[in-house]
Amino acid sequence: MAFTFFFRDLQILDLIMEHAVPQLMGRSNVKVWDAGCAMGQEVYSLAILCAEHMGHFAYKNLKIFATDIEESNDFGDIVRSGIYPIEDLQRVPPLFFEKYFAPLEGGKERRQVIDAVRGRITYQRHRTNYLSRSAHAPVIPFR
Repeated sequence: MAFTFFFRDLQILDLIMEHAVPQLMGRSNVKVWDAGCAMGQEVYSLAILCAEHMGHFAYKNLKIFATDIEESNDFGDIVRSGIYPIEDLQRVPPLFFEKYFAPLEGGKERRQVIDAVRGRITYQRHRTNYLSRSAHAPVIPFR
């Protein structure tokens, strides 16, 4: 199983927001590739921070390609659904928890990443040595 959690390496994410995001503003097409996305906690953390820092219109131009080599496709199902048990969300800052994680009907045990964030992410099982540049270029790698 992957070792990852929401808002892991927050200092690095903050540096990306401070230095990279201003350079991307005004572009009509921004693509980010998260190779080795595991179950999606880090890629969703990046997408949430981009939503907070990019503004509504710039954020709509963002597409994040989340890939992993995991064979069973369990990771893909989790990333695509954006549904996480409440214990996986303990490190999410309270403001982001309320704003970006919707409660599911029938219980408080799980939350789902809101559509506006999930819609920015495309998951694919992928081996990095087989990356098709035409499908993802130009890309900002994130790892």
